[in-house]
Amino acid sequence: MSAPTPYEQYMLELVNAERAAAGVQPLAFDFQLNDSAELHSQWMIANDTFSHTGAGGSTPTDRMVAAGYQLTGSWTTGENLAWQSLRGAAGIQDDVSDLHVGLMNSPGHRANILNGNFREIGIGIETGEYQGWQGVFATQNFAKTGSAFFITGVAFDDQDGDLFYDPGEGLGGLMVTAQPVGGGATLTATTYGSGGYDIAVSPGSYTLTFSGSGFATVSRTVSVGSANVKADWIDPAPTWTGATPGNDNLTGSNLEGLSGNDTLGGTPSQDWLRGGDGNDSLSGGDAFDDMHGNRGDDTLHGGAGDDWVVGGQGSDQLYGDDGSDVVLGNLGDDALLGGPGNDVVRGGQGNDAVTGGAGNDWLAGDLGDDTLAGSLGADTFHSWSGAGGDRVIDFSYAEGDRVNLLAGTSWSAAQSGSDVVIDMVGGARMVLVGVSMSSLGSDWITVG
Repeated sequence: MSAPTPYEQYMLELVNAERAAAGVQPLAFDFQLNDSAELHSQWMIANDTFSHTGAGGSTPTDRMVAAGYQLTGSWTTGENLAWQSLRGAAGIQDDVSDLHVGLMNSPGHRANILNGNFREIGIGIETGEYQGWQGVFATQNFAKTGSAFFITGVAFDDQDGDLFYDPGEGLGGLMVTAQPVGGGATLTATTYGSGGYDIAVSPGSYTLTFSGSGFATVSRTVSVGSANVKADWIDPAPTWTGATPGNDNLTGSNLEGLSGNDTLGGTPSQDWLRGGDGNDSLSGGDAFDDMHGNRGDDTLHGGAGDDWVVGGQGSDQLYGDDGSDVVLGNLGDDALLGGPGNDVVRGGQGNDAVTGGAGNDWLAGDLGDDTLAGSLGADTFHSWSGAGGDRVIDFSYAEGDRVNLLAGTSWSAAQSGSDVVIDMVGGARMVLVGVSMSSLGSDWITVG
């Protein structure tokens, strides 16, 4: 049985960050699922094949069962595959990040990543020659079986101070214990070499303790209901400005609201802001800020710097402000504005208003019936066969605006009154309002 490598742990942290922003339970690693994923990635490289159909005509579920994963009760499975040629910086962290972005940009793969029914995952990241290219392959095997839930997370040495796991930061060999509050058998685990851990538990409250490897023992209380719970251990431990269950007004670098309607303000340096429950207001500072509204109808301002501004559940108002920002609505009917800079702005689920602002922006309504505006700059409007019905209200070919469709999307375009209408096989539609086909050059739309 194979424990996750640091790169596989990194991909899980990216996946669980997406799931946290969407309000669904985190995934725990399973060794058998990891075996099935790694073996399939190796098989695809060895056979110059990229397919969900594997050795001997096997299906993903066949491979999970063959690796020893037992399906009982109300079980479910799923699989994502991705590959790209090696590129960029030394190592493959940037490639793993690219593969994750590509999967999130694909509606079917994104649906697996955000599927709240899954509880466990195996990730197989392998490199090798594929059809003449040195490539990086990722297989993600998702599943749920039985009735157990998991306390899961990662222990890491935060060397770059970003409060996010990177390959090489994992702390292996730490003892993790979960003692039921009120009495009962103590459950234990040891962090893998990658720093990750998983403990299968029944619903209830637990005193979770991290110890060993020369670090001071740290404990916290974790409550498990009808979903997995993620609990990380970070060295150095972040300094949190304390929140209460009420309506807080807090300023600091590392802020996490609780159940009230909170106002969280960042600092001139890098900030990590999380809203929690309630209708929250989050404002970043001058540097890079990582901001999530989470649940509730939230208002987020990235401020100066290149920020990550994420809504979560609820109908949110999201502003990237200055800098080249990533602005993601996720669930709910959201209003998004990138602001000055070259921004990536995505609506997510719901009927969203997506605006780029000044700069050369990349915009997608994603699911739902969305309204898109690029504003100033040469903007790219993205869609695919599984998206909803989008309206682009300021498309200007002369200004440099273009349409991009996901690779493999079949489409047709026609003039309909004063608009250009793009219909995609699968039911999606994009309308370029007030645009004449005769004004468009041959490169106005691309696929891939």
